[in-house]
Amino acid sequence: MIKTQGISFPRSGHGALYHVLRRYFRSELVYCDPEVPRGHADNTGSLCGCGSVPCENPDNTYAKNHDFGLLGGGAGLPVRSDWRYLIQFRSPVRAIVSNFRLRLRSMPQDDTLERWQAFAHQQIAYWNAFMDKWVLRRGDGTYLDVPYERLIQHSEDACRKVLGFVAAEPVDEARLQDALAFVNLTSRDRFADFPYFDQGFFEHLESMAGSRLKQARLPSFGDGV
Repeated sequence: MIKTQGISFPRSGHGALYHVLRRYFRSELVYCDPEVPRGHADNTGSLCGCGSVPCENPDNTYAKNHDFGLLGGGAGLPVRSDWRYLIQFRSPVRAIVSNFRLRLRSMPQDDTLERWQAFAHQQIAYWNAFMDKWVLRRGDGTYLDVPYERLIQHSEDACRKVLGFVAAEPVDEARLQDALAFVNLTSRDRFADFPYFDQGFFEHLESMAGSRLKQARLPSFGDGV
């Protein structure tokens, strides 16, 4: 496996793709998650546990990062011309709704309309900055884009392209099919029953994204996945 930096907007399929890669590569995948505290490597050696951004483990093959430094207008991670970047993103309203649901698991006190709307406005600004930096105006480097919609709707083709990007060998079709059967890439979002579902507000959020959806060929919140 070729050392790859995974940059994903939250709730854009990083976890699903990680499980495909874990199943396919097994112990070849040495994974770095900056949210895992330093020293928490697992007993197989497949979780890095360095606690650093960027990863400082020379054996690392796949690192996770959401580039949270973009929140609040920061520059975020440096972009290096000698690095390989696997970029995951998604139509913003669905990603932000999913991220708010995740937030409520640890912060149930935020389950109010006012806090949802404040969160959504913060996140759409973050999404805009993420798309500008990593998809629409990116600098030197080697990139592969993996939109969530493609990963879910065209899983086999999307994963084959990912494997071709991160592997130093041809794709093993039997291992790919095994990984896809094991992970079952389907959308699990419950969008219609979101308690703050409001078409007018969702349209307002999308309007704040400007032309980025069209530039990135992403569906509106009412379309696609």
